[in-house]
Amino acid sequence: MRRRDRVKLEEADAKVQGGHAFKVMAAYEKWLAGGRARGREQLALLKVLGLFDRPADPGCLRALRQEPAVAHLTEPLVGLSDADYQLVVSDLVDAGLVKSAAYEPVTIRGYSEEQANRPRDKRGEPERFEGPDTLGLEGAAVLDVHPLLREYFGHQVRGECLEAFRAGHKRLYEYLQRSVPYWPEGAEGLGPLFQAVAHGCQAGLFADARANVFRDRIQRGDEFYSTRKLGAVGADFGAVAWFFEEAWRRVSSSLSEADQSWILNEAAFDLRALGRLREAVEPMRAGLDTAVAQEDWKNAATRASNLSELELMQAQRQPQYPLLYSLSGFVYSDALLAEAERAAWLGKPDEALARSCEAMVRRASQTLEWAERHAGLLTVALEHFTLGRAELYRSMLGLPAQGARENAIRELDVAVNGLRAAGEVEFIVRGLLSRAWLRALEGNALGAPRGSR
Repeated sequence: MRRRDRVKLEEADAKVQGGHAFKVMAAYEKWLAGGRARGREQLALLKVLGLFDRPADPGCLRALRQEPAVAHLTEPLVGLSDADYQLVVSDLVDAGLVKSAAYEPVTIRGYSEEQANRPRDKRGEPERFEGPDTLGLEGAAVLDVHPLLREYFGHQVRGECLEAFRAGHKRLYEYLQRSVPYWPEGAEGLGPLFQAVAHGCQAGLFADARANVFRDRIQRGDEFYSTRKLGAVGADFGAVAWFFEEAWRRVSSSLSEADQSWILNEAAFDLRALGRLREAVEPMRAGLDTAVAQEDWKNAATRASNLSELELMQAQRQPQYPLLYSLSGFVYSDALLAEAERAAWLGKPDEALARSCEAMVRRASQTLEWAERHAGLLTVALEHFTLGRAELYRSMLGLPAQGARENAIRELDVAVNGLRAAGEVEFIVRGLLSRAWLRALEGNALGAPRGSR
């Protein structure tokens, strides 16, 4: 199911059912175009809904109904009164072709572009956003169609007039950018910008969508807001996927070589975080090859580095942090804890290994302090994970340590919650295994609070 982004419904229909579903939809299209009352408007609305990959909110639909009309697409809908438009919608709902649901507006807060350009300590608090394009939607409806219908009519629009297809997506791309603050707060606030990336790519505006929306507004540049702060890896990856011509191998040729390399690296990061490790290899390797070909040695080294290279790079780049931290620090700590973990698992007390765990507790406490000041969700969660493991093994290897078991319980709980919030599937499983081991030792296999049994 997690590879559902690779499925093309039109191809599946052709292979499994001989194209039966799409033939049925073609019959509906012919029926609506055949002079039926309001049929022309109904067909236009179905084609408009084919531009979406999710339910269409009323703000997006209103943007498409406004002047000037998108040639060969929205002319029948532009100029319709609200009452006549509702009749068109009702006809399609009655025919079972469209589903309608009440629109529930949400309050979005965020920063204006002017605030975003200030130093971080002078931005102030995020403000409530009320864009002129989003007002007056109370009581409007969200419209949706079956995924097969959506893909069929989207294919029809593209096939009949590529210019109309791109112009429709461009209209949505521009509207969605205006519908939220420059830097919206929270995953819900970012939703319209993720949608905007999809529509921008389908409008052929790959470079603009990458730089001005995905990098500058979703990721907030080097802050990596969507993934590090919110843990929205799945949504982030959904946006990255639109830049590919062939999944995880070939990025749109509309982008420069440097931008293609950047997208490959983003895809590799997201795939790994989502647990799709085999798929992550290809974009990672392609991104490395591109960086080498461009003589972009800094990025090439980062992508190809092993543990020793990373340790040397950090010592040179960040001398104020003499200990490895973040992902490279976790890998290093994992290697140092490996022998203690094996001894603890075998139930063999070992004072020397217990003292190495004690040293790891001190090390991880220091790197956690740095992470909480400067890093995102994943780095903080990994530092808690290392602390929890070190405390657990120390308590099992025979070195008396007051509060070690209680510390392990607390740190592993914080770690698992943090890894879940970061959306890092690769590490969540490891966190759950360590916590399950600890709970088994405590006689608490179901994870109930101690004293509640």
